[in-house]
Formats: sequence, C-alpha cells, structure tokens
Amino acid sequence: MKIFTYFITTSLALAAASTSSAATYLAQTYTDDWAVSRDIQLTGTTTSGSNTSTALDGVLSVSRYTDIVQLARVVIRIVQADPAISPTIGATITINSGSDTFTSSSSSNRVTERTVVRLGDDLESDLGDVGVTVNSYDITKVSANYASQGINVSNAIVRSLDISNGPSVLFDSADGTLTSSQLMSIFAGAGTRDFLFDTTSDFRFARTGTETLTATLSGTNSGQLIIEYYAIPEPSTTLLGAIGVLGLLRRRRR
Repeated sequence: MKIFTYFITTSLALAAASTSSAATYLAQTYTDDWAVSRDIQLTGTTTSGSNTSTALDGVLSVSRYTDIVQLARVVIRIVQADPAISPTIGATITINSGSDTFTSSSSSNRVTERTVVRLGDDLESDLGDVGVTVNSYDITKVSANYASQGINVSNAIVRSLDISNGPSVLFDSADGTLTSSQLMSIFAGAGTRDFLFDTTSDFRFARTGTETLTATLSGTNSGQLIIEYYAIPEPSTTLLGAIGVLGLLRRRRR
C-alpha cells in the first residue's frame, strides 16, 4: 500500500510540475504561397541593356488561430523554394546572326533577384501597439557575372541564380514579450492576417559589338509564408487520473 501511495504521490508531483511549467504544443499551422514568373526577352542590336521586372504589393493571407485553448507562442517563418522543386531564375544571351561579340568587362553584367516580405499594415499596427517591431524578410541573390565573355551563334551565355533560402524566422514570440492574452487578441479569431511581398529582377548586360542578339530572363520566384500557433495544454490526464485513483485509495482505507 505504501508503494502504491508513493506512486500516486509521485504522479501527482510530476503532473503538477508539468502543468506549472506551461509546456506548449503545436496546435495549428497555416501557410500561403507565392510564385512570380519571369518571362523577359530583349532583342536588338544595342550595345547595352537593362530590364527590371517587379511584382509589387502581392498579398499573402494566412488564417488566424481558430482554437479556444490559450496561445503561448506564435512563430512566423519564410521559406523560399528549393531549386529541385521550383525553377531557378535563369539568364540566357544568344547571338541570332553575325560575327562573334563579347560582353564588356563591367561587373554589373549579371542578374539580381530581390525578395521582400513584410507585415501587412494592420498586423504591423497591432504589434506596434504592444511595443513589438518586426523587420522585413529582405533577401537579395546575385548571379555570377558574365563580364568579358565571348558570344557567337553556337555559344550562348547562360547564368542560373539559386534563390532558395530558409527557413527564416520573421517573428517569434518565444522571448515572452507578449502575454497569452495579447497573442490571442492579435492572432486569434475569424479571418486572416495579411502580409505583403515584393519580388524584383534586375537583368543587365553590356557588350562591345552591335550584332543582333536575344537576351532572355526566365524562371519563377516562389516561396511560402508559414504561421505556427503553439498553445498551452489543458491540465494533463495524468494529473486528473492520479487524483481519481487517490480518491479511491482513500475510500478503501476508510
């Protein structure tokens, strides 16, 4: 009987410790994706060229937390797709006809891809009201340059740009800055929390000749926004079960 009583007492102590430490669990995860296709083609005899392609103010909408169990933590992550899953950004410069030509020695002969994701105005305002500032996700990837490269009909210049990146944490309330009630007020309820994304390609080339060429930029800038909602568990079944068994034990001893 003493051993059994010790077991119950120990169970109660462990369960109480677990409850008091407010261990959390991943309750819900919501995502939204973006994909911006690049399809730029420049054809002509110019000795230099530049093209900037921008998709401004795309909106990512992610569901709010929909459970009634109190929130303990919110994490917002950004992941840009792996090249094995999504195409890379690629540049190709070809000579349609004529003699050989060369690109200039300029280091700006390259492709640059910038991706920015930031909080929507409403979410930025709500977090600002409780003293929290969140930096934007702002990543720029640059291809190897193609300075001083020869081009002819059978030898095109090709450059690929790997834009994969992540996971990168945009926001994590784990530092305890926000209380559970503040997290519920900002992230729980009906509807969505919105974010804005902006992707920009800058495609530059310069060369020494005037032969007719075609410069093409293609591929897809894609990624995913993820919100993870962590909740505070209800009193554990271990605690409730231990209390019940202890009650039966006391009745028997009477």
